[in-house]
This record gives sequence, structure tokens and C-alpha cells, in this order.
Amino acid sequence: MVHDGILFDLDGVIRHWPEDLSARVEERFGLRPGAIAAAAFEPDLLRQAVTGAIDDETWRAAIDRAIQEAHGVDGVGRAWTNDAGIGRIDEEMLRLVDRLRARMRVGLLSNATTRLERDLQTLDLSGHFDLICNSARMAMAKPDEAIFVQAAERLGVRPERCIFVDDTMANVEAAERAGLTAIHFMGMVLLLETLDRLDVLRAPLSDAAISFHPLAASDFPAIYRWRNSPHVLRWWHEPLTPQQVAEKYMPRISGDEAVRCFIIQVDETPIGLIQTYRVGDFPDYAQHLPVPPDAAGIDLYIGRADYLHRGLGGPILRAFLESVIFPSGVTTVSIDPSVENRAAIRAYEKAGFQHLITKHLPDEPEPTYLMVLKHSED
Repeated sequence: MVHDGILFDLDGVIRHWPEDLSARVEERFGLRPGAIAAAAFEPDLLRQAVTGAIDDETWRAAIDRAIQEAHGVDGVGRAWTNDAGIGRIDEEMLRLVDRLRARMRVGLLSNATTRLERDLQTLDLSGHFDLICNSARMAMAKPDEAIFVQAAERLGVRPERCIFVDDTMANVEAAERAGLTAIHFMGMVLLLETLDRLDVLRAPLSDAAISFHPLAASDFPAIYRWRNSPHVLRWWHEPLTPQQVAEKYMPRISGDEAVRCFIIQVDETPIGLIQTYRVGDFPDYAQHLPVPPDAAGIDLYIGRADYLHRGLGGPILRAFLESVIFPSGVTTVSIDPSVENRAAIRAYEKAGFQHLITKHLPDEPEPTYLMVLKHSED
């Protein structure tokens, strides 16, 4: 099925709120846990707010009154609103929205109050979407199946050619019943994998200008962000604090540790890390691998999630081999992805690597799929 458009939920997908917000306000006012949620999300009151039967100010005033009547405390709703602010935007998700918008219609479908448009303007979000569907302006809300059909039609696509992304399963199931291709949002990594299977992550960057610069201390903030991103942690497993980043990589920069690290750049944009080492310099590791000690080992990751699934893995490896590895006289190169990392394995095969052996190495949670490339200097 070809898809011509995609609708994103806002809260929990693109915008996020402090997880402990209500708890902090409740503690400040001496309320029991859950008191704010009970008032703010009382089903009938919430339905009125998100279908536009009452405006945002009326909803928030009603929250204040309900808490005052139930607990004898005034001002809780106002404090909850003030502490919440307007939320935090996931910048990686926003880059994905922009990436998709370059080749399909992209809309926002949110169960929201009449305040939504003001929030979007303050957050500078409106310009990233072709359509904003606010339930309060549509007099209906998710999971009403009619709202999905109407949103798709407003977006200019047929429901069966429209994708919908939401973090609430009830909404996902309703969208599927309405004929949309619905995705339950459980993080960027799984979303990208699903979109890749749906063949909507087109516009590969395989012809982009790829370059490398030696890792410097000024790159540590980027390394910290990347190493703690879910899609990197999935395979590298070890989260790092800023101090641990410096402790791990400063010896590599100074030459005290025999690992050479480089920042991967695509069209001069830093997107990830690649490192190389002489396998024989790490005997505890080398003893498990049937490669010569002079073989060069390579590890890499793409840290920017919006650069995943864009045809870059193979070209990055080939560029690194030609510019860094082969000029040093190396003739055997090894790389050892997890046997579960099928996307990486496909990329390495495209760069010319071949499977040598599958082995469970010490300290690795999954078996390693060792791959080797032989290079002739002729």
C-alpha cells in the first residue's frame, strides 16, 4: 500500500510533560497522590474540554473548583498550569516530521483544549505541519472513529492511504477500525523501523558528502547525547554520564589508548561516531576472533536518529575504508555487529563485508556476527 499522508498525535509523541508534575504540586499543597488527575481528567469534564463544549479557561477553573470542594485547598489548578508551562518538544521527532513532510502530507491530530493553537504558536510548531486538527475545534475526540476519517480527508488523503501515530492504544485501535494504518508509538527506534517497513523513509542520502574529523573534546556533548539515545543504547548497552564520556574518550584523543575515533559528518553535519583499532592490541578480544592481529577492527553508530534508515551505513563504511583504513596498509578489516542487528548487517554487506563466524563473545548480551573484508593493494 502506498501512503500519501501521516497524522501524528502531539502529547506523548512530539510534546512531553514533566512526569512528576502533578506529584510535585500535590505534595506542595498537601494533597493525596492522584488528586489532580481525578479532577482534571474526570471523564465528563475532560470530554467537554477536548470537544470544545467548554473552553480551556473554563476547564482549568473547573479543576480549581473541584479540588477546592473536595479538599478545601484553593489555587491548585492554577499552580498545576503554571508549573507545567507549555511542555518540551522532542527535537528528533520534529526532524522526522520535517523529513516526512518533504515527500508526503503531514498533519497533527490532538485531543486538546482551545489553548492548543496558542501553545503551537509559542512552541513554533505550526509551520512544521500541513494541517492542525484540534479535537476542540472538531467537536469530536479520539477514539471516535469519525475524527480519524475527517482528519485524513482534511489532510487530502484517503484513510486507507494515511498513517496515524499515537501513544494510546485505544486511539490506535480506533484508527485501524477507521481504515488508517495505525502505529502504537513506543519510542523513536520502533517508530523508524515500522516506517521503514512501510517504505515511507525514502530520499536516501547515499550520494551525500561523507567526511570524518578526529574526535575532539568539543565533541563530547554530542557523544553524550548520542550514547544515551535509545537507538544507540539498544546495541551499545552502556549509558554514559558527561564525566564518563570524558574519561572514556580523552585517552583516545591523547593517544594513550590505541583506538582512533572520528566524528562522522554528512554534508558537514555531525551525525555519529566511528572508531578503529588494531585487533592484536586487545588480546583478550583478539583471542576469540579468527583474524590476524594486524587486522583493523571498526565500530560505529549513527547518533542522529533522523539519519537512520537513509542508506548511509554502507557509504560511511566505504568512505572510511578508503580515506582512513586502506591508506595505512591494512589488508584485513573486521566488524562485529550483534546477530540481532539486521539493518547493520545489511549495510556492512553492501560495503563488501562477508560473514566469517557467529560467536558469543564475553560481556556481550547477544551473539556477535563477525564480518571481514579483505583488501588487495594491487
